Amino acid sequence: MSSIFLSINHTQLPIILPSFRTTIEKSKTVDEMAPQPPRRYRLTVILDKHVLTLNAQNTLVIARKVNGKANVAFAVGHLQPDYGKPQLLHSTSFEWEDKYRVFLLSLPEGLASLGKSSATTNAVDISFGEIAEYKDGTLLEAHKADTTYWATDGKKSFAIYNSPQTFRLGVQQLTTKNHFTPIFVDQYTASLNGTTEVTLNDEYLLYWGSQTVVGQFVQVEESVSFPVVFEPGVHDRIVRFGYKEPDQPKDAGESFSWYNGAGTPDEPTFILSKI
Repeated sequence: MSSIFLSINHTQLPIILPSFRTTIEKSKTVDEMAPQPPRRYRLTVILDKHVLTLNAQNTLVIARKVNGKANVAFAVGHLQPDYGKPQLLHSTSFEWEDKYRVFLLSLPEGLASLGKSSATTNAVDISFGEIAEYKDGTLLEAHKADTTYWATDGKKSFAIYNSPQTFRLGVQQLTTKNHFTPIFVDQYTASLNGTTEVTLNDEYLLYWGSQTVVGQFVQVEESVSFPVVFEPGVHDRIVRFGYKEPDQPKDAGESFSWYNGAGTPDEPTFILSKI
């Protein structure tokens, strides 16, 4: 507290003034406004030893839901070693960050996967609540958008504006290997006003495919896939594929299933998935 003196009829009366921590408050405001680093996520997949001994060409496929659908292989792992392809171990971790790029592409007939030559335009960094404009054959730098008329509040969405209706919107996500991996392609044309909005869901679908590669277009049947949801504040998840009791089949007829966690007896069984 501090004080000043008010003089009335030659008598000085003290007036107590409240103190203000202007420097601290100002510093706090700056900290709150500072950009936050992108969130990192890790999904660890544990396989029973009986799964690893299978002589199968099956591929574990992870696809992320975007706009409510998963249509691109985001990450893969192979049971059998193959040159240039990631092999599944007893414990395999897949990691990525909340950092994205968007691009536009045409979808020629017969295109099966998203390679470097698939993009029709450049790719630009974009964050939630931002929009990038297509102009003269180029995507311009993304900027903060007015989300008033968006389908969502923009907290998990971004958009492209002025996109030709013959193009499709593609989305890439950053992995911890400093590589942007395709996770989604909008199968529909842009809206009449040329704006395509994308909402990312924190849900990933795991399933066993056949010789699938990263960036490949996939058709995920949710009835035979295993959903992994990252709830708000959760950045690490562990799932297991094997028997209910890890490495201990109940009998010869027990099939492999997906489980949450590393393998405790009380973990719930979700979708049965045969390999």
